Amino acid sequence: MRFFVSLIFLFHSYLAIGHEGHLIFIKNDGQWNDAVQYKADIRQGAIFLEKDRLTVHLRENKSFHFQNNNEFIYRGHVYQIRFDGANLNSKISNKYKTEEYFNYYLGNDQSKWKTNVGGYEE
Repeated sequence: MRFFVSLIFLFHSYLAIGHEGHLIFIKNDGQWNDAVQYKADIRQGAIFLEKDRLTVHLRENKSFHFQNNNEFIYRGHVYQIRFDGANLNSKISNKYKTEEYFNYYLGNDQSKWKTNVGGYEE
C-alpha cells in the first residue's frame, strides 16, 4: 500500500495535475467499467484506481485529430501496475469531498448517464 501511495505522489508531482494543482478522485457511480473505483484527471491523461491495480493513461500533446474519413485518432500510452496478492475485499475510503460535482452523459445507454457524481481530494 505504501508503494501505491508513493506512485500517486510521483504522478502528481511529475505530470502537472489539472484542477487547480491537486488531484480530484471521481467516484465511479456506474458511468465507467465496473472494475474502476475512482478516476483522477491529469493534464495529459487520467489515473484509474481499481481494487488490485493502478492504470495510467497518458496521451501525447496534440494527440487528438481526425483522419480524412472522420475517424478519431488518439495517440498515447497506457501503463498498468497490478498488485499481486491484493485484498480484493478491502474498502477504499474517501476524504475531503469537493464542492464541485461531475455529470456524465456517455453514449446512448441512459443507465450509464450519471449526475452529481462526487469528487474527493483523498
